Amino acid sequence: MNELGRLMFGGSSRSFTLDEIVGIKKKLDGWKDSLPECLRPKNLVFPLHLSLHVQQPLMGFMQIVLKSEYKDSSQILAACSGKAPETVLNEAKKMLETIMRLYYTRRNFEFYDPWIAFALTAIGNAVVADLAEGSDDDPQISAGYWSTLFFAAQGLNKQSRNYHVSRLLAIQLQKAMKPEDLQLVQTHAMAARMEDDEPVLIAEHSDSLWSIPGLAIMNIDPDRTRLKNVIAGVQDPDMQSV
Repeated sequence: MNELGRLMFGGSSRSFTLDEIVGIKKKLDGWKDSLPECLRPKNLVFPLHLSLHVQQPLMGFMQIVLKSEYKDSSQILAACSGKAPETVLNEAKKMLETIMRLYYTRRNFEFYDPWIAFALTAIGNAVVADLAEGSDDDPQISAGYWSTLFFAAQGLNKQSRNYHVSRLLAIQLQKAMKPEDLQLVQTHAMAARMEDDEPVLIAEHSDSLWSIPGLAIMNIDPDRTRLKNVIAGVQDPDMQSV
């Protein structure tokens, strides 16, 4: 996952070669196929196990494939088990939403889970893009899109009570919607916004997570040199000195 993240979001602007695309798809499939029996989709028990099966990497990767010159290549088709990249992308969207709905049924979205926030963002942004295309006038399909959008917006609002990153993701999703879609969503989900004092509090929290330069050396646990932990250590006489 980290390797794919570096390739997709790193500083390089070069395009993937055909061999790289095929290789990445094989790695994703290999990772899924090598999961132990207890973590296979039909045997999942705990909500955290569902996080292993989120499909954002595959969704992002297929979007890159569709923009490449190789999208119609026979090698790409073979790597996707005979399915067109568009089909793989659509199936990944459906699977991700299914996973999130199972997670919601078992645990709700009120407890902090960063993986869930990012998965809900991926679902919401995918639906926003589909609605923006306006390629399908079928009322049932539109209703399905809106249901998914409500689901993602409500989930992010619940996550935003725990962590400011989720609040920012909720705001981003609502800002990306068309006005008419946003109006519908806000009949079911609260408008995502920042209170006047929140930007300062968020900045202070983010700054407190940085290590203090003079204390951050190679043989010290970096967590012990974070500003917030140094302050906590001053208040706690039992904490080992830095």
